[in-house]
Amino acid sequence: IDYTLVNTIQRHVKCCGINGPEYWTNKEFNGSVPASCCKDAQDNAKTCAKSSAYTDGCLSSTEDLVGRAFTALIVGLIAIVVFQLLCMVFAWCSREGCALPKDLQEQ
Repeated sequence: IDYTLVNTIQRHVKCCGINGPEYWTNKEFNGSVPASCCKDAQDNAKTCAKSSAYTDGCLSSTEDLVGRAFTALIVGLIAIVVFQLLCMVFAWCSREGCALPKDLQEQ
């Protein structure tokens, strides 16, 4: 396991283990959890008490994070497409292409 990546994810997403702090129970932490799992861990600490760890697992938390990012990406792309279409319509209209036909203008 690349603990550097795991620790970074746990700190930024505020989660612990795959499905919660119980993930670390049978690992080499002897009943505690990595310091990146805890809200108030010291900067130089390697582990902390399981009771002070984040309760959410990283799998569901990162899935939510990726889902929100994907939604934002889709909304952004749709906004760009709409903007491009409006620019095309305005460009067409600037060439007098969207003026009323002459028979309607005389009425």
